[in-house]
Amino acid sequence: MEKRIVVGIASFGMPEAVTAHVRIMRTGGEVEDWDDVRLHYPDVNVLLRGSYQVKELGPRYILHGTNGSFVKVGLDPQEEAAIVIRIIDAARRSSEQRRTIGIARGRS
Repeated sequence: MEKRIVVGIASFGMPEAVTAHVRIMRTGGEVEDWDDVRLHYPDVNVLLRGSYQVKELGPRYILHGTNGSFVKVGLDPQEEAAIVIRIIDAARRSSEQRRTIGIARGRS
């Protein structure tokens, strides 16, 4: 949820007000898994929604205006590259940790 809010504010600026609804939707869930956040501006309201219970990904962005709409589907190439880099970095860190773990032996 935090990333969506940061992207919304980075795209539209600081809102006049923020309204948020956050819930645990899964039976027995212990972590919030659904959110609906609205950023209120003088001329526009920005709706940011997210859920961990989505079977299929929908559009990344939908912008509606008086002259039409813009729908962005899928990842941007930069976003996809950033994901791959994070996976590679995590694998490297894991490999380095395995090499540095050992048994400490002292002299008697």
